[in-house]
Amino acid sequence: MPTRKTVPFPPAATVAEIESDLRAQIAARAFELYTQRGAEHGHDLDDWLRAEQEVLQNAGAVAVA
Repeated sequence: MPTRKTVPFPPAATVAEIESDLRAQIAARAFELYTQRGAEHGHDLDDWLRAEQEVLQNAGAVAVA
């Protein structure tokens, strides 16, 4: 019987790495929304929540409203 050669998988991303990446994506999208509005202050929470929803939907996660 021939022997099978095993190939190691690359290390899986940790939860902290995934969360950090998502947080960076959300921050970048929130900044885009801010600049699209003409850098008008006072909507930071709205921008963050919208960005969070968009990023999580694009990542295949379920956003909780």
